[in-house]
Amino acid sequence: MSSVVGRLVRVLGVLGVVLALLLPMQANAAPPVTGAIGDRWQQVRSMIGEPLEPEFCGLVQGGCAQRFERGSIYRTERTGAREIRGAIRDIWGANGWERGISGYPTSGEFCGLRDRGCGQRFQNGNIYFHPRYGTYRVFGAIFDGWSRIGWENSTIGYPAAGEACGLRGGGCFQRFANGFMYWSPASGSYAVTGRILDHWAANGWETGRYGYPTSNESCRTEGGVRICDQNYQRGRITWRSDRGIVTPAAPATVAAAATTRPSAGGRVDCSVQRCVALTYDDGPGVHTNRLLDTLGRNDAKATFFLVGDRVPANAATVRRMRDMGMEIGNHSRSHPNLTGYGSGTIRSQLAETQNRIRTASGVTPTVVRPPYGARNSTVDSVAREQGLSVIMWSVDTWDWRDRNASTVTNRVLGQAKPGSIILMHDIHSTTVDAAPAIVSGLKARGYELVTVSELLGGTQPGRVYTAR
Repeated sequence: MSSVVGRLVRVLGVLGVVLALLLPMQANAAPPVTGAIGDRWQQVRSMIGEPLEPEFCGLVQGGCAQRFERGSIYRTERTGAREIRGAIRDIWGANGWERGISGYPTSGEFCGLRDRGCGQRFQNGNIYFHPRYGTYRVFGAIFDGWSRIGWENSTIGYPAAGEACGLRGGGCFQRFANGFMYWSPASGSYAVTGRILDHWAANGWETGRYGYPTSNESCRTEGGVRICDQNYQRGRITWRSDRGIVTPAAPATVAAAATTRPSAGGRVDCSVQRCVALTYDDGPGVHTNRLLDTLGRNDAKATFFLVGDRVPANAATVRRMRDMGMEIGNHSRSHPNLTGYGSGTIRSQLAETQNRIRTASGVTPTVVRPPYGARNSTVDSVAREQGLSVIMWSVDTWDWRDRNASTVTNRVLGQAKPGSIILMHDIHSTTVDAAPAIVSGLKARGYELVTVSELLGGTQPGRVYTAR
């Protein structure tokens, strides 16, 4: 009897060991991936990795989703199961996920587009990524107008900013790599680019002589001469390769209305002219409008790197920067040392500031200055992902430390060289006090005062610049 009991004890002991080994394995088992999401996962597993949590439902339109290592899969009966990841997922999420304007994805990400671009279709429009221009939504009437002229293969190329509205007559516009799309309820959605764009801008954009475009540009060749026409609400603009714009010039008072949006060619050519870029960090603040007064009186341009937390309360000042042709840059949401954080926090700091500036002004920055100038490969990588060039400086005025207008002025005038990027902070009254002497002193030395992007002649996302 005792031998039987002994054998039973040994068997139970072995079973206990086996169970002890199996239970941790069960506890660490990956979440299940089933149904339509499971089917799609099998197709894209190498791209989005393993599941992080079980499928969850109760989303709008009866949707469900599941998170994976490098993305998510969303499904509805209408759209099917579609994966979403990377920069496109970030933009989609920042604009409300499935509850936003775009709705659910209706395709997976597709790449191999012109110049290494990628895109993804949604219920209302698409989101496009380009390594130089960034990641932006195109939707609604502007999306429809852009699709009619050939998407990214059109004359205006990829989106380079988000849509902005609030124009005359309920209009909206969106900047693209080589032009704009404009829409209003009365005129429809059309592209404006090239020399015709320059002439339209010089005549006051949609509020000026011509009003909104009512057709796309139409070009032809006659006797070896290239001729392009575009119709507007109050006339037509014609350009000829042999004579330029042949539309009669507008009165000077109308032409003077041109202000804010960039046109081809730029204001100056810093490859041959003596240019410097004045840059101001940490605003907008209580002294910023006084600085803008000085710059405006002297036809001087500057670049303002804004802190996102300060933008909503100073939206009118941000719009004034835009209207004066100043460049608006990203300086993070709350001004932390970004090198102390991972990519997720850095992405949030930059993306939230992009959104706040875009909401306040319709402008999407293409340049960023990391707070304190603190940057590393992670900061540069996230900047590249969000279409931002990293702008440092070649002249440090130390204005935050030496709160003295004469000292700051002497440093600028003594150290400026053609191609310099000059660091200052418009939150300090003494720095703004120095502005008149700095501007007049630089101009007396033959310098053009330009924005960073004008100085550099264009920038590449993720690349670091300290001077021209």
